Amino acid sequence: MIISSLSTMWWIGRFERAADFVRAAQSVGFESIELNPQVAPQMLQDIVALSDAGRASISSVHAPCPAWRGSGMVPELSALDEGERVAAVGIIKDAVELAKRVRASAVVVHSGRVDVDVDKEQALRQLLDRGEKGSAAYQALMRDLIRERADRRRAYLDATARSLWEIQEYVNRTECGGAVRIGLETRYHYYEVPLVDEMQTLLDSLDPAIFHYWHDVGHAHNLEVLGFQPHEEWLKRFGRRLLGIHLHDAVRTADHRPVGTGEIDFRMVARYLPESAVRVCEFNNSWPHATVEAAFGELRRMGFF
Repeated sequence: MIISSLSTMWWIGRFERAADFVRAAQSVGFESIELNPQVAPQMLQDIVALSDAGRASISSVHAPCPAWRGSGMVPELSALDEGERVAAVGIIKDAVELAKRVRASAVVVHSGRVDVDVDKEQALRQLLDRGEKGSAAYQALMRDLIRERADRRRAYLDATARSLWEIQEYVNRTECGGAVRIGLETRYHYYEVPLVDEMQTLLDSLDPAIFHYWHDVGHAHNLEVLGFQPHEEWLKRFGRRLLGIHLHDAVRTADHRPVGTGEIDFRMVARYLPESAVRVCEFNNSWPHATVEAAFGELRRMGFF
């Protein structure tokens, strides 16, 4: 059974009430919604009430949910600071419990990052936007970032692996296994975890009944545009273990656009999707209802829904 879902990313700042967002999503044709990391506690309470009343179906929970309210950035599963790492594990445990509570089948997880000079990637984007991707400066900067990440990644990957093992033990201990599965998502930034080979290592070390791959179309496109990894490689490697997908279009590295407003080859993507994959449209809130409706229609024509 194919599940079509719309992320609450489109809700934030556009609708005052949860019921209005759900009604708009259903009017387009979406059967379900995904709870994303911007959902505030009161918003979550309202959407859970709709779910309990049978007025909303929730496909998936994108951690952290509800939105992180602590000081500083969201804790990372890859953190070398033990307190931060434990807090990050706790966030995923809470998301698993929320998914179980609202009868969602999937939790989407960010696996962490390697601590590098992030200004280097930003400089690459600036060169790209100026049409200088093939320049000597671009290639040198790219090699420098690749080298820095490779030199520093080991400790962060070990921390991520430890965190995921703890989450796996928790899922087994609390009998959430089977009811809730976890998808490790393709990330947007090159310095984030995991890259393709790192994803393979993580998935090979984890229980395939619990941990799966979650493909983000815009993120994979971004990494390809920058010159790091081919988009299709992710799907070739992990299509058989694919739990779900975030669908959004992009122009160069600007993503979260409705499908049909950018340059991504969605027909290529469609070839790798198992029927069981959860299909979530993840559009930012600046796009009008008519454009979202057109994107849904385009995806339907291509066989996604």
